[in-house]
Amino acid sequence: MFRLLLAFVALASAAFVWWSGQMLPAQVASRFDSQGVVVSWMSRETFIGLMLLLASVMPTVTALLQMRNSRLSRTRIPNPEHWYAEPRRNATVAYLEAHAAVFATALSVFMCFVFWRVVAAHLGSPQAPVLDKQLFLLGLGVFVAFAVGWTVLRHQHFRRIA
Repeated sequence: MFRLLLAFVALASAAFVWWSGQMLPAQVASRFDSQGVVVSWMSRETFIGLMLLLASVMPTVTALLQMRNSRLSRTRIPNPEHWYAEPRRNATVAYLEAHAAVFATALSVFMCFVFWRVVAAHLGSPQAPVLDKQLFLLGLGVFVAFAVGWTVLRHQHFRRIA
C-alpha cells in the first residue's frame, strides 16, 4: 500500500513539475540570494530535469531505501531488539514503512512548493525574477517543523516499550 502511495506521489510531483515548468522562459533563474535576487541561471530543460529528480525521484528512492532497511532490521530505532523481535516485527516494519512514505510525500510536496515559487517569480517578472523571501521562508519553516515533529514522533513511538 505504501509503495502505491509513493508511486502516486512520484507521478503527481513529476506531472506538476513538467506541467508548470512549461511556463518558464528558456533561461531560468536557478539560484537566488538572501534578498530573493537572481544569482545564477540555467536552461529550462536542465532546471526541469533537476527538479524532477529532486521532487519525484529523490523522495521515492529515499523512502524505498528506508523501507528496505526496516525489513532488514537495519533502521536505527531505540530498543531495536525489542521492536524487531516476534511478534512485534511486522507491526514495526509497517510503522517504519508508513513513516518513510509520509516523509517522502512531505519532501516531494516541499520540493514542488520550491519549484512553484521559482515559477511564480518568473511569472511576476520574466526578465528579472525575484523570489518572494517571506513566502519561501514560511514554506521552509513549515517543512522544518514537520521534519522535527516527524523525527520526535518516530523516536517517541519506539522509546516506550509496550
